[in-house]
Amino acid sequence: WTASPSPDVVAYRIYNNSQFVEEISAASLFLFTTRVSSSSAAANYSITAVSSGNIESTPVPITIESGSCCIGTIS
Repeated sequence: WTASPSPDVVAYRIYNNSQFVEEISAASLFLFTTRVSSSSAAANYSITAVSSGNIESTPVPITIESGSCCIGTIS
């Protein structure tokens, strides 16, 4: 996915099947790595942008197919 161009975004939240996984500062360049079990067809993640007022954006769905290892980077 692409980082939000909004200067008000302070973090990104990562969810797996609607369960919170991690919050990453928008000021950092990061790579989120995950492993999808070979017995699973895919893993369903979503990403939200979080403003300085703690308002979350609409989730962006991301599906990771079996054999893939990462969601991506934000730069």
